[in-house]
Amino acid sequence: MDSYEDIIKAIFSEYKIPYFLDMKKDVESNPIVIMVKSALEIILKNFSYESVFRYLKSEFIDIDMEDVDILENYVIAYGITGEKNI
Repeated sequence: MDSYEDIIKAIFSEYKIPYFLDMKKDVESNPIVIMVKSALEIILKNFSYESVFRYLKSEFIDIDMEDVDILENYVIAYGITGEKNI
């Protein structure tokens, strides 16, 4: 099915034929799973850059993506990597 997906989409769309492709998706790509998993990683990995921004970029967080991008650029520019141990 994977090899025909692009062809089916192109041809059916061109001729305006409605279609449905029933395809299995990996559970790891589910936005809820990504949000919960990254929330747990934030705690386990002391607010690591990767886990925090994976959480912020999940579809269920009510923050404008432009603001997240600005924050991410700031964090990268100043080398912020996680929770600071005092």
